[in-house]
Amino acid sequence: DFYRVAVQLYFAPFKKYLQATLKGYYTWRDDPKYTDRFRQDLQAWVDLKSMPTDFLQLRLRSRYLNQAYDNNLYLEQSVWSFFEAAWLFTKGARVALRYDLYVWLDKRDSTANRVPNPEHRFQLDFRYSF
Repeated sequence: DFYRVAVQLYFAPFKKYLQATLKGYYTWRDDPKYTDRFRQDLQAWVDLKSMPTDFLQLRLRSRYLNQAYDNNLYLEQSVWSFFEAAWLFTKGARVALRYDLYVWLDKRDSTANRVPNPEHRFQLDFRYSF
């Protein structure tokens, strides 16, 4: 079982030039390590989008995750962010470059031994739809 409270705020102050979404989740979850209460998790998201021209889309997203926030030695605590720039060539054709940064913040042994931390990821995405 789990129970979740969620909130989402959306802003578009400059229409297609700047859109922002803020999300938050607070979750109570059954967990065998918590015999007398629920485990409590927290997530927060920020998503910024912009289309400064008809052929360019920009996106920045960041997520903070804290599972079992009262025990930094049990589950994941991390920040994941990415920036993406996409070029729209024709209707249905898209090329995007993306950079991800994933940082583990908890004190688990697996995190202490993780190489690399932070982790950098790059992605090149070609899409064509018809």
